[in-house]
Amino acid sequence: MLGGISFLLFGKMVYGIIKNDLIVRVGVDRYEEMLEAPHTKKFDITGKPIKGWVMVLAGGLDSDKDFCAWVKKAVAFVRALPPK
Repeated sequence: MLGGISFLLFGKMVYGIIKNDLIVRVGVDRYEEMLEAPHTKKFDITGKPIKGWVMVLAGGLDSDKDFCAWVKKAVAFVRALPPK
């Protein structure tokens, strides 16, 4: 999906990997806040950014700790969503 690998929780997409970058689902409410983090940008592969998702560039994933922190944010968001 989306030209990369994606991971789901409870049937909902949580995060994915496209080339060397990570895309994470953070929700619309925290979207702008997450874009202020270093090495992030809008997730846009179609010419229209997908709100609620941010792309973390490879430079922001230099350690397992960095990667895990982003995945935890995405998992926390998806866990809070209502069931399908």
